[in-house]
Amino acid sequence: MSELMDDYLACILDEAEARSMCAVVRSPAESSAVSARVSAGELVRPRHGLFVRSDYWRALMPEGQMLHVAKALGHLHEPWVFSHATAAFAYGLAASYRHLDPIHYLVEGSTGGRSGRGICRHSSQRAPSVLVGDLRVTTPLRTIADCCLSLPFRDALPIADSAVRMGLVGTGGLERVCALAAGRRGITTLRRVCEYVDPRAESGGESFVRAVLIELGYEIFDLQLEVPDIERPGKTRRLDIVLRRDDGRLVDLEVDGRGKYADPGMTGGREVVDIMMGERRREAGITAFDISVVRMSPGMARNEDLVRSRLAIYGVHPRAPRWKWERVE
Repeated sequence: MSELMDDYLACILDEAEARSMCAVVRSPAESSAVSARVSAGELVRPRHGLFVRSDYWRALMPEGQMLHVAKALGHLHEPWVFSHATAAFAYGLAASYRHLDPIHYLVEGSTGGRSGRGICRHSSQRAPSVLVGDLRVTTPLRTIADCCLSLPFRDALPIADSAVRMGLVGTGGLERVCALAAGRRGITTLRRVCEYVDPRAESGGESFVRAVLIELGYEIFDLQLEVPDIERPGKTRRLDIVLRRDDGRLVDLEVDGRGKYADPGMTGGREVVDIMMGERRREAGITAFDISVVRMSPGMARNEDLVRSRLAIYGVHPRAPRWKWERVE
């Protein structure tokens, strides 16, 4: 009997993995068998009623784990349309891992599920949706609007930057949404995102750091400014975020993230020491044009005092007061 259950669970798990989702418990007998295998370390139960192989689960990135759960929930609750940051992750937008939890969904009208641990329910009179990888989510424009209306500017701007960069939405669409959302909670953030959105930002980290600088009153001189590559004639190097010193000279703020050294998709198979040596050569090529280089990670940018003190050393100071937040207009 145990062997039959093993084979049965294996079939369910294989099918779920093929669909990039968690398997769903369907009966008390399955629940008991899954509990025993969870205790043995063979399976993981991410949420009540859902299970997945332990090795498979650990190999997933955090957003992949969340989307596996969301797909299983969508399989169980067909009327649900996933929204807000959950939909942003489904589109592959630059949402912060801080917003993986809770999973957001909306339903038309006032019925259909409820908020609970790790789940946030929203009601909507109209919920147009699209399928993204078998997950039913809000349209790109609705997703960006919901994120901007509910998240801080520094978390919303990376999502909008990446959406425009990927061609999912246009700046004109965002402006129309601003007009339609007048008076709603969070409209100030949405309007500021519309004002500062820029598809030239190459990563969520760059967008986040830029958002912090804007909040603190710094003037962004340029993004992805090109300078000649002194090592490769005819080629250029692009600078992440360009600021101006008080004397008018330029400062290149290079945004460093852990992925640059640890993500195989970014390292290209290179050793960390080779990456660091390449950065040294890049920095030397930039400073050759009398442009100072300051390095900062998104984690460092969360420390506003550190941002101010580090940039002050390079002669860069805010040119406007720090924003005063008004969440409702």
